[in-house]
Amino acid sequence: MANNVPSNSDDAFETYWKTYLNEVVRRKLERVVSDHQTEILKFRRKWNIRPQGFKNRRSYNTWYKDQLRQYKTGRQIVYERVGEIPIETCRFAIKLPLQREPRKSEIHTLKISKNFLDYFRQRVLELATAINLDPTWILPFENYIFTNSVDMRYMPYTAIDISERISYSHAYKEMGRSICLTFGPNTRLKDIQTIWKSQVEPVFPRLTGYMEKSPRKERKNNRPTNRR
Repeated sequence: MANNVPSNSDDAFETYWKTYLNEVVRRKLERVVSDHQTEILKFRRKWNIRPQGFKNRRSYNTWYKDQLRQYKTGRQIVYERVGEIPIETCRFAIKLPLQREPRKSEIHTLKISKNFLDYFRQRVLELATAINLDPTWILPFENYIFTNSVDMRYMPYTAIDISERISYSHAYKEMGRSICLTFGPNTRLKDIQTIWKSQVEPVFPRLTGYMEKSPRKERKNNRPTNRR
């Protein structure tokens, strides 16, 4: 949903791309990779990538086929844990901490031979985390690993992931819907208004319990009574 940009907001997105993603984010990305060349070169050596990256598509394809042969029968265990941030509410000047139990970790296996690029991207994400790089910049960073150049054309268009969550009591019985916004560490408050507003507003009427306007408050009959 996040990449379906409405036509009436093209100017806003074009400005967002030029002034933030392609300038500010580029400078930040270039600064991180410049400060962590030692870790990046070590990563390339580990994965048999040239110190200066691949010269062309042909050399990349050769490397890719070699990796597929190497990981033909391998499996990678993937761990995933979804945690919830504790929220404090303030009512009557008293702070009430709301404790929420995190969900259990999900463990599954990934057959590397069929999903090698996903497996490799996880390794790139591990490197990005180690050098304190925003995970949403993974595609231009991965391209830098391969080519030694920062190309912002690989940058996702938005810094916000928009999703619609649907709840069911069983297979076909819907219980409700909600809209979820996922922010990255470099998402600005300005981005929220620029990016998601025009995309989320059309979805609101589909949400269970949606009311466009609040019902008017009924007026009480305050006419004075006749006194004798």
